[in-house]
Amino acid sequence: MSQGHNNDFSTTDLNSLVILAAVLAIVIAKGKTTEEMNIIGNFLSTAGTALTILGSVSQPEDNPPEPVSLTANMNDLQQQLNQLKQQIEQFEQKLQDLSS
Repeated sequence: MSQGHNNDFSTTDLNSLVILAAVLAIVIAKGKTTEEMNIIGNFLSTAGTALTILGSVSQPEDNPPEPVSLTANMNDLQQQLNQLKQQIEQFEQKLQDLSS
C-alpha cells in the first residue's frame, strides 16, 4: 500500500483492502452468535464513521489554518448581533402591523 502522506491508492491497494476486510470479518465472526456479530459490527461501523468524520474535518499538517485575530472575530460577532437586532425589530414591526 502507499506510504507517507500520499493519498493516491491504486486499484490493487483498494482491492486488497476489500479482501482484507472480508477475511477479517470471517475470522471475527467465527464461533460468534448473531447478536455478538451485530454488536461487533455496529462497534466497527461506529469506529469507521468516527474516523471518516475526523478525516474530513482535520487539516493537512502542511496547510495549518490561518490564525484569526480576536478583533476580527469580535467584529464579525458584533456584525451578526446587529443583523439579528434588525431582524427582531422587523418582526416586532410586522407583529404590530398585524395587531392593528
